[in-house]
Amino acid sequence: MIFMLPAEGHHDYFTFDLLTAYSDAESGFLGTYVGSSELVKASFISGFMDAGYPAGSWYYKQVNGENVEQAPLKTGEFTISYNQDGTHTFVLDAWDDAEEPNHITLNFTGYIE
Repeated sequence: MIFMLPAEGHHDYFTFDLLTAYSDAESGFLGTYVGSSELVKASFISGFMDAGYPAGSWYYKQVNGENVEQAPLKTGEFTISYNQDGTHTFVLDAWDDAEEPNHITLNFTGYIE
């Protein structure tokens, strides 16, 4: 599970439930993941509700510490790459489950903590 959130303030944030293409820990988590409701290698698990709680991969908007919007990430691609300066780049190009799906994007480069 990856949580991507800013250090403080009002913000958008993401949770990703990833299944890597590798079967060993040494290979890491870099690569491209495709949204899927099936448990397949190299995928992010599409967001869904489980007993009233969000599970899988989601987008959230938070104001004053409260989630005011949320959307399951259903389809698309999420790519994680390593840069020579020690940072990682995260690129998301996805859609939610609305009748007319919302396009949700992310392009962030920074250090993993």
